[in-house]
Amino acid sequence: MAAFVLLTACASETDGDSPPPPPAAETLFDTLPAATPNTLRGVWQTTQTASNGTVELRLRFMDRYVVGAAKCVATGSDTPVIAGGSIGLDTTALDAATGKLTIGSLGFEKQEGNIKCQGGLQANTYDFTIEDNTLTLTVGNAKLNAAFTKVGD
Repeated sequence: MAAFVLLTACASETDGDSPPPPPAAETLFDTLPAATPNTLRGVWQTTQTASNGTVELRLRFMDRYVVGAAKCVATGSDTPVIAGGSIGLDTTALDAATGKLTIGSLGFEKQEGNIKCQGGLQANTYDFTIEDNTLTLTVGNAKLNAAFTKVGD
């Protein structure tokens, strides 16, 4: 059995009127509008490759939500398995290149046949910095072990 472990997006819901539901996680792998530089709002990607396959993680930061999805492709297979989910996002810096965001715990997992695709990111308040369309998330002095590249809006 091939197992994929990946980072995922998490968020906590904000108070107020109920927003429209977030888009389905699978849509993060559709054709996207061009990326707007120097803003958190949009779709970010990181890819991890191991001997048993490749995992592509995408996160969409949008009004009130983070939508996350992992696309796992096992070595020797052309058929991806996509797992995803969403959770609330709290930030006042969605259209900025630096700021803070607070997210709750988000984890997702899907198994098809012998391929298990999963991901998760701990609930926390993160500082974020965007330089040259690269997103870095930190908690205190610790950087998240993956940098994200903006791939669309």
